[in-house]
This record gives sequence, C-alpha cells and structure tokens, in this order.
Amino acid sequence: MDDFLSDNQRTWQDGDTPNLTVTILDGASNPIPLSNVVTLKLDQWIAQGKGLPGLKINNRKGQNVLNANNVTVGSTSGLVTWQLQTADTAMQANDTTVLEEKHWYEFTLTYTAAVGTLQKAYRDYYIVQRKTVVK
Repeated sequence: MDDFLSDNQRTWQDGDTPNLTVTILDGASNPIPLSNVVTLKLDQWIAQGKGLPGLKINNRKGQNVLNANNVTVGSTSGLVTWQLQTADTAMQANDTTVLEEKHWYEFTLTYTAAVGTLQKAYRDYYIVQRKTVVK
C-alpha cells in the first residue's frame, strides 16, 4: 500500500463530484505505465456511521476501473484519476444529525514487472459533510 501517492483534498460536501488522484508506483518508486497494468479494481464503503459499518457505496465492490467507470489511468505517468460521482459522495446515513461520514476506498492493482505479475493495493478515505440548509 505504500507504493501509491495521494495528494487529495480530504473533505467534500454531500453530492460533490471532484477528481481524486493517486499515482501508482512500482517497488523502486517508478510510475507503473498503463501498458503494464493488467487489472485495476475499486472498492468503496463506509466504515463509520450509525449502523452502517461495511456498507458498500455506489456498487463499487471489486469494480473494474481500468479506464472504465469514471476512472482513467495515464499512459506513462501512473496517474490514476477518479471522477467521483454524486452517488460516491452522497451521505449514506439517513439520520440528519450525522453531519459527516468517512468514505473508504481501495484500489487493487495487478501489473506486470520483470519478476512476473504482481499485485498491490492502496486504501485511503475522504470525508463527506452534510450540506446545511440556511433558513
């Protein structure tokens, strides 16, 4: 999990659609080119909140995201860009007293290297804040 770099804003509003980026790196900290990527999968879930631990978000469980499903991989840079959708940043708690949630995600990567086919994962989270209505 240490061979990914993330420089993301961590907090968004309910329903925002920002770009989230990570850079996939090999064991020598070099970007993994798209031509070496065999699979890239995404899981997303909520791990905190009232009665919601482990709830998958936006059907993202083992989802193929190799240049699919709102995710692109740069051809040589190793840059993975995920255009989050409204359903990715939607508050999952129906309880309006819950003002923010931690949304976890994990990219699982299979790629080819000189030593064979390798796999690694990168897990991180972002915070979704409930939009407040001014009356």
